[in-house]
Amino acid sequence: MNGLLKKENQQQHSNQLNNFINTLREETGFERLFSSFREKYKSYGRLENNITAELNKPTQLEKDAIGGLLGEDLNKKKVIKVTAIKFLKAWKGTVYESLIYSMSLFELVELYFGDSLITKKEEILNFLDERKMFFNSYKTEDHPEDLRRIICWAEEEENKNNRLYQQYKQNKELLSNNLQTVSKLLRMFPLETPVYLPMFAAAVTRNPHAFDKDEEKGKFLIYILQLLTQLNTDVAMKPSLNAEEVAELLFNYHILVDDLANDVTVFNVSGRNKDGQLNDLLQATVSQKSSLNLPLREVIKLSEVVAANNIIYMVENSNLASYLISEVINKKLNTSIVCGNGMLTLATIKFLEVFVSNGGTICYAGDFDPEGLGIAQRLINRFGEKVNLWGYTVQNYLSALSEEEISDSRIQQLNSMIKHNTLMEIAYEMKRYKLAGYQENILTKLLENIKEK
Repeated sequence: MNGLLKKENQQQHSNQLNNFINTLREETGFERLFSSFREKYKSYGRLENNITAELNKPTQLEKDAIGGLLGEDLNKKKVIKVTAIKFLKAWKGTVYESLIYSMSLFELVELYFGDSLITKKEEILNFLDERKMFFNSYKTEDHPEDLRRIICWAEEEENKNNRLYQQYKQNKELLSNNLQTVSKLLRMFPLETPVYLPMFAAAVTRNPHAFDKDEEKGKFLIYILQLLTQLNTDVAMKPSLNAEEVAELLFNYHILVDDLANDVTVFNVSGRNKDGQLNDLLQATVSQKSSLNLPLREVIKLSEVVAANNIIYMVENSNLASYLISEVINKKLNTSIVCGNGMLTLATIKFLEVFVSNGGTICYAGDFDPEGLGIAQRLINRFGEKVNLWGYTVQNYLSALSEEEISDSRIQQLNSMIKHNTLMEIAYEMKRYKLAGYQENILTKLLENIKEK
């Protein structure tokens, strides 16, 4: 009988305590106070005596709730400070006194949050232990070797480039999903033949748009391929890639972007395919004296590109290319011309790589603006002495000047981008004038330069 009464009393006490805690939680005026005590415990590892909770800019609800408990008027207070001992003593004389008579503030705060209190040091150690267990799960034989190498890198490189650790902290579930996808796609490497990005995405995820550039998995794929490249070649990752660099990165792993829209305009060039046969498309354009927009899918077939006098004249925009081609035909000049259509497409890069690998020289002429100089610099970075600057002189810049102003943000690009001496001289003048110059304004000089060659 006594045991039954004792059990009933315990149950009654437990119910009363639960009701008390629920009442505290429902009183929103206490929420920040309890949170402050929890943070103090994280810092000090104890909640006793003069450990003080602080509320900056308290709301009226907080002033009323805490002031009512303490028996103080807090309406004029800009900061409310409550010590641990003062908070516990405040319950004396209330209907809840018997419930918390023998309870510490530590126990009360734990009950309020329904969870164990831990210090910041313990929190960090728990986080590190859980993170290690998470990443260790991807270092097993169930996952491809390249993924295991990537995980080992992540564990050694806790820095801003370590997007794996960053994403773990922000969204562990998302990272888990991304790593499962990476595990699956890396099992397919190396790809023996090129595959289009949508088809590759569908094979891995059943969604052809999963690896689109604006999708989460698309961004993660580019990061992983950059990281894999760094591990294989020691080429450091860049914080961001332009469209040209993304296309080339994918291409290096036999993944193709939309290659029908990725082309290079060519005139009077011939070549051979990798099977040793003459390329019929290029041969036809030479015999017909016509230009051709050669898509990437055709470029990657080439093993050799042959140009007149082993020189390709490359211009930035299609209007100028069309004019030069017409003049070359009319004047019966044996000249080869290539146009990148305003950018360095992957098709353009791969076409020039084949040409240069066979001893060819590129003469490049672009607009006198940060973008034109940028293309020239990237060509030099890639092909070195095989690139000659065609028409790029300070005198020609001044002759090509327009009234179009170059914004300060575009001018600033020149500082980090331009390294070649001649381009730096033009960039210096460009910073002075802050005006763009266009190839169309020096057409005669460009054409004369072709004749001289």
